[in-house]
Amino acid sequence: MSVEAKRIYLDHAATTPVHPKVVEAMVKALEEGWGNPSSIHTEGRAARKAKEHAREQIAQLLGADPAQIYFTTSGSEADQWALLGIAQLFKGKKNRIITGSIEHSAVRNTAKRLASEGWDVQWLHPDNKGFYKQEELQKLINSETACVSLMYCNNELGTIEDIKKLYDVSNGAIFHTDAVQGLGKMPSPIPMGVDLVSVASHKINGPKGVGALWVKPGIEIPPWIAEASQERGKHAGTEAIPAIVGFGMACELWYENRETYRNHLKELKVSFLQELHVLGCEFILISPNESCSDSIVNLRFTNTEAEALLLGFDLAGAAASAGSACASGALKPSSVLLEIGLSEKEANECVRFSFGPSLTLENIKDSAKRVAKVVERQRQVASGK
Repeated sequence: MSVEAKRIYLDHAATTPVHPKVVEAMVKALEEGWGNPSSIHTEGRAARKAKEHAREQIAQLLGADPAQIYFTTSGSEADQWALLGIAQLFKGKKNRIITGSIEHSAVRNTAKRLASEGWDVQWLHPDNKGFYKQEELQKLINSETACVSLMYCNNELGTIEDIKKLYDVSNGAIFHTDAVQGLGKMPSPIPMGVDLVSVASHKINGPKGVGALWVKPGIEIPPWIAEASQERGKHAGTEAIPAIVGFGMACELWYENRETYRNHLKELKVSFLQELHVLGCEFILISPNESCSDSIVNLRFTNTEAEALLLGFDLAGAAASAGSACASGALKPSSVLLEIGLSEKEANECVRFSFGPSLTLENIKDSAKRVAKVVERQRQVASGK
């Protein structure tokens, strides 16, 4: 990459750049809202007012009552609170929990923990595009089912689940959905009948370190931390007001620009795929053609290796992801890709590209050229040329 070439970030599903207006709001909160929101004096009231305004901004994007939103430190914490809270609520009453085999690790690992504690955890497996089937869920539902936890939008494939249909066969079990990847980018899952929703700030150009759990009225989820006094007795710890304010501002921006952003993301994704075709860069689409997030696309480049591709993209000034965890310096095949039927070799040829509203069509065309060059180079190396 020449020193003049500008880097292009195509990994918005991992995290997003913080919007300048979010930074501005956070700096103001650091300077003026530094009080403890639990205090009754002027400084404390100012911090509390800022926190409650942010709660209203988040509720507006979710289409929710602000009173049902509880702040957490992340989407992962919100996921874990939802599952462990429901388990505590139904301990000794019901013993089955159903979740999906391609959920975020925050859900999968919590479900495994509950299984080790004696819960009957049932795993719903998807089809080869990552869709959970209503009839398959129905087979797992019984009178002992306390909870169903299925994500709204898959973070590696972009698959948008039909949450309403899945909820309709849940037979009264509490239904939780991880909507971290869906927040702002698609309609809120709340009108679809769900009972708990996890969201996070850093996926929509807000800061890291803050998320939220929405809880339907009538569900008395236990406190996340014993003897909690914050968040109406549900969560302990003095709130990080600047991060919460940033989350609120990010939600306000996405709400105000939701149609513009969604249309733009769709245009970016279509343009990226079309440009790769024009450049003669062959790929296999792993993400579904329909019911897929406009911000995510997973592609398989045959006769390559994802790790080498990612390093090549990075050197060419383009950031992407294999959608898999890094351990001991080596990429492992994505468990999600293996679960939808790919072999380890095939999974290791896949790359996830994800888009955000700050990208331009010029960025996309430029990045496609960089990607195509790296793919061609890797294929030549693989063929011994």
